[in-house]
Amino acid sequence: MALTSKLFRGDAALDACLTKDSAHVLQGARGPHVEKIHRALATLDGAIIAPAETAKATYGKTTAAAVLAYKTQRGIINRSYQQTADNIVGKMTIASLDKEMLEEERRPTMNCCTDPARGGKGGKSQLPVTEAAVREATPGRPAILSALVQLVRVKDKLGPHAFTLANETAPRANQLLQPFGMRVARIVGFSVDFPFKVKYGETSDFVGLRKAAEKAMPGFKPALRVLICPFRSNERGDDDLTNNAVSIDEPGFDRFVVFNANTLRADRGTLLHEMIHCSSPLLMSDAAHDPDQSDSIFSWNSNRTRLRPEHARALQGAPFAG
Repeated sequence: MALTSKLFRGDAALDACLTKDSAHVLQGARGPHVEKIHRALATLDGAIIAPAETAKATYGKTTAAAVLAYKTQRGIINRSYQQTADNIVGKMTIASLDKEMLEEERRPTMNCCTDPARGGKGGKSQLPVTEAAVREATPGRPAILSALVQLVRVKDKLGPHAFTLANETAPRANQLLQPFGMRVARIVGFSVDFPFKVKYGETSDFVGLRKAAEKAMPGFKPALRVLICPFRSNERGDDDLTNNAVSIDEPGFDRFVVFNANTLRADRGTLLHEMIHCSSPLLMSDAAHDPDQSDSIFSWNSNRTRLRPEHARALQGAPFAG
């Protein structure tokens, strides 16, 4: 008998845990097999595990607490000698983690848009927005667009551009929103501890991160949640320098955004670009982008300098506009 999920498959320590009582994983354990347990708990439950434990792959107090919460929620109890769940990863627990991880790994690809780290060909700067366009785009009251921004620490480290993304993308958005009487209200959220970098295309990574962010700072439904986390390009954990950000429309969550803390666009337009995506389901696809040859903030242009009136209207009706 062996474990079958991509995460656990071929790990001798965890395969032994599945069949031998002597190989149960207990508090004080350390090694790559513990790191995989951290990853599974974060993916499935959004577990918050202390950076001191994730950085050294140790099974400490917060890992034990996360295991206990996982087992309690699912009723994983050996009734032959137990009345309540414990904080040990034994046969039943590793089998349950493996089964759930296999299901997560088979999730359909998430419904999301992408923003590449580098823009397209670029285009000539167009004329300023006219008064008529402003009146057409803002028939009602001015809108305040709320964004809850949370920095994500992976093994107690932020990505190299985390603070710049948090501090410079909102002012840039406000420059383009000002003619339409709108602005971004940035809410500085609590940081999130997560045991691994997320990978574009791995839906379970982003779902687990979203769960962890909610645990770190629950509520705030009227705001667009923006998470700034380093992306990885492969299973070795190498930095992804290709994907800049994704907006995600996943069942069970309000639409949310994840910025790649490894990349930074020169135009600082990422926040407003992703807000447009999240303003309407009709804009939640790569096909909705403006052509690269335009200077629209909603393009992949390398020099995005303009907010189009129709996108201003979409933002005014967004769930996070008030």
